[in-house]
Amino acid sequence: MTVSGDRPGDAVSFRSSSFSLELPKDPSSGRSYDLPLGDDLAAYLRAQMLEREPSLSIDGPILEDWGSVLLVCDRDVVYVLSIHWVPWKRDDDDRWGIQFHKRRGCLAALLGPKPSAAGCAPVQALVQKVLTADTARFREVEWLSQDAYEARM
Repeated sequence: MTVSGDRPGDAVSFRSSSFSLELPKDPSSGRSYDLPLGDDLAAYLRAQMLEREPSLSIDGPILEDWGSVLLVCDRDVVYVLSIHWVPWKRDDDDRWGIQFHKRRGCLAALLGPKPSAAGCAPVQALVQKVLTADTARFREVEWLSQDAYEARM
């Protein structure tokens, strides 16, 4: 099920040619990653979110082998934004995605249900403001349910 573009859903996809599609190198080994990590996109989002909500604490992008992560702290709540390249079709290699969930402890991560975007509305609304404020940079913004997002992967 696709969620209206006017209100945030569980995940968001968009197209943007403003961020690097080059394969970054692992600083410790010098080997190239297999796909773009979106670290420049994550850094841009971090700066834009902090500009709008300076009371937040947002760690710099954390590189994973599949993309980048932002940890957004709002008082005692930590939101995890998973930012990654998602070329769903051959003709849209400039498509990116963001998935949202709250940070969980180790036991919940091992034994609990899969992460969901439940309770992430404040950070999703903030990301929505960033995406809609710059329509030249962010095109074809689409908010999706988690199931619809994962079905495209």
